[in-house]
This record gives sequence, structure tokens and C-alpha cells, in this order.
Amino acid sequence: MYSFDAELNAARCIEVPRNADFSLDLASIRRAVETYRPKMFFIASPNNPDGSVLTLDMIDELLSLPTLIVLDEAYIEFADEPSRRRLEPYREVPSRENLVVLRTLVNGLGWQACRIGYGAFPHWLMPTLWKSKQPYNVNVAASVAAQVSLEHVDELAKVVGLLIHEQGRLFAALQKTSTLRPYPTRSNFIFVPSSWMRGCRTQNRIGAETRSLHPLLQQTRPARSCPNQRRQTRRYRCLVEGGGVGAERKRNEHANSGNITSNQRTQIEIKLDLDGSGKHEVSTGIGFLDHMLTHLAVHGLFDLSVQAKGDLHIDPHHTVEDVALALGQAFDQALGDRKGIVRMADCFAPMDETLAHVAIDLSGRPYSVIQAEWHAPYVGNIPTTLFPHFFESFAVTARCNLHARILYGRDDHHQAEALFKAWARALDMASQIDPRRAGVIPSTKGKL
Repeated sequence: MYSFDAELNAARCIEVPRNADFSLDLASIRRAVETYRPKMFFIASPNNPDGSVLTLDMIDELLSLPTLIVLDEAYIEFADEPSRRRLEPYREVPSRENLVVLRTLVNGLGWQACRIGYGAFPHWLMPTLWKSKQPYNVNVAASVAAQVSLEHVDELAKVVGLLIHEQGRLFAALQKTSTLRPYPTRSNFIFVPSSWMRGCRTQNRIGAETRSLHPLLQQTRPARSCPNQRRQTRRYRCLVEGGGVGAERKRNEHANSGNITSNQRTQIEIKLDLDGSGKHEVSTGIGFLDHMLTHLAVHGLFDLSVQAKGDLHIDPHHTVEDVALALGQAFDQALGDRKGIVRMADCFAPMDETLAHVAIDLSGRPYSVIQAEWHAPYVGNIPTTLFPHFFESFAVTARCNLHARILYGRDDHHQAEALFKAWARALDMASQIDPRRAGVIPSTKGKL
């Protein structure tokens, strides 16, 4: 939901995969924060789907990063720890400037249909929260139920205790099977990665639904089972979840760069030669996007092949976004250590009544500013709101600073075309080798 909500609000979500055992890859997290400088970092404890809990040392290490840490403790009541330990991160918030702790009454009380949550926030963040909060974000029934529940905390704790006990019973039963390998959990569900789940049938008395879950799970059909009352332990509901993202990167002996990225929504293969002649073969299923990428090849003198298959039966959003992300990765790989490149360049591109300007810095620091006003909701079959998103996505994975603006224009087709032409020319000039630099990285710091 965090990535979904980020996308709805035109924010970019950078994902850092966990290790194969679902432990935190703290080194990669630190590198991602240093590279992308995110405004917020979201992490769950207990984690979904494996149910693991962060140690206090891990939380302290995360809090040392220069970003706002949002700790999602939706399942904390089931962590089976002393209440003092469960409250420590929550009590830390007043003394920390970069910690938010989110919790919910839904899981502990079993109120999935009665949504109500709460959190602890630093004082400086509260004015911003009040500006964005919807006026009726909690209904009356949920509000009254929450107040009543707080008057019966001891009774509710007993219910949670019974659920934890029943979970232990289910975990022990799953361990006795020859095919299932449940993960130890500190939440109200049990994670079971197993190829056996591929063959779930009704005679097993398990209802199953298929969902995408996590890149680490692409080779299995994991189940996340949620024990409820004792009589339901034998007949439990599981979520059979699989799929994920597979990525393969290529680089041939001529310093071309290819990139294949695939997930449930898109499959993309890109081949790129920075020292080309403008040869191109582009097929994304979106005619106008093909037209724009052809401009990239022809005006940038890049040899470019883009083959993409996406969920166009829904809309073009995912395909446009993922092509931009994969294209940025291809440029990043082709540029290598970026020694000897010109690095910075810009181009003004006229197109009839339109004038566009694009400035590029292949600095290794991703940032983008896109300024454009459009006159219609679509150009061809692409929403005009997707053009800024395309360039923003490219800037992130290409690790470049990209400023693009439409200075003036009346025709949206001309505006988009001028923008892509200026981008292509600026990229071509910035990625050229400057013989005067003789393989030196163009930076006073000695690195990009």
C-alpha cells in the first residue's frame, strides 16, 4: 500500500530487497539512502510476510540515517514480548526527530471491517499531517468501538494471548509435515514457503487465492496462514502467493548495454549502444511512445532496441513507467564508471511554434525537475501527465540530474516531440568522451 499510495501522490518509491532469509540488508539500505536521498523510509516490524521483528539495535541503526523512519507495527500485539519492550520504539518518538511509529487496532481486535489506526509522530510533522488529513477519515462506529476497547484492555489481551497460543499449536503441526517449512513468526500469521502449495486442492480443506508478494518468492508458492479460533486451526485459510520481479543485465564486448526487466505487469528488453548511428527497433505496444523513443535513437545517435509487453488492457501507465526505468538502467550500465565523459550538456529544440529545453548532468546523483503545461489530457494514446513521470523515472535509474521545460507551445504533440528531441541531443553530448580528460572522472571529488 505504501508504494501504491506513493504512486497516487506522484512520489517515487525506491525498493531495497531484504536478504534471502528476510533479514535486513542494512548495507544496501544505507547505500540507497545515500544515493537517492529519500524523504521517508518505511519498514514493518513484525514484517509481512515472514513475521520477523526488528531488534532495538537495528532500529537505532536505521535512525542514524538522514531520513524519516516510518516504523509500521501493525502486528506488534502478537510479538509475544513484554509490554515494556513493545513500547520502547513508541516511547522513543518524542526524543527523536526522524521516527514515526504506526499501529492499528484492526489486527489485535479482529476488526478488519472497522478500520482504525493510530501513530506517534514528531511535533514538527503534525502541522503537515493536519493539512493532509481527510475530515472524516475515521467513521463513528470505529471511533466508539476503539474507545470502548480501551476500557477493556486486559480482556482483549487475553484474546490475543489465546490467538498466540493457537498459532503455536498450528506452527508445531505444520513442522511435522514432510513438505512444509514454516517460518518462526512474531505476528498473527505463519509464513510457509513450499512448492507443495502449487498443488493445493479442495480436498486439502484449504481455500487459496493467488497474489503477487515479493521478489524473493518467485521460485516458490508460499502460503501465509492466519490461525483464528481453535476449531478453525485444522481448516485454515491461506494465501498462496507467488510471482515477483526477475531481472537480468547484460553487457557485450562493444560496451553496449542491454537490460531485461520483467514482472507481472511488464516484460522489457533493451539493447543500447552509446556509440551508434541512430539505428532503432522499438515496439512497446504504445504507438506514440514508440515514436518518441525513435527520436531518442535518431537525434541522440544511439543504436537502440526496445521490446516491451505490458498490461495495456488496463492503461499505458505501467508500460511507460517501466520502459523509462529500464532505459535508465541501460544508460547507467553503458556509461560504466563514467570516466572521461563530458558529463554536462543541454539543448534547446524548436518544433514549429514550440521551444523545449533540456539540461543533463550525468553526475550519479538522481534528480529531476520537469516544467510543462499541457492543453489536453492525451497525446496519441498517452496521458500527458505521464511525460513528466517518464523523465523522472529515467533520471532515478540513469543516476542523472535532468531538468526539462517547455518554454512555450500550443500543440501538445509538438511539445512532447520537442522535449524528447532536446533530451536525446543533451544525452548524446553529455555522454561523449572528451579526449582532454584522458579517462579521468569529471568531478572535483574524484568520483560520481
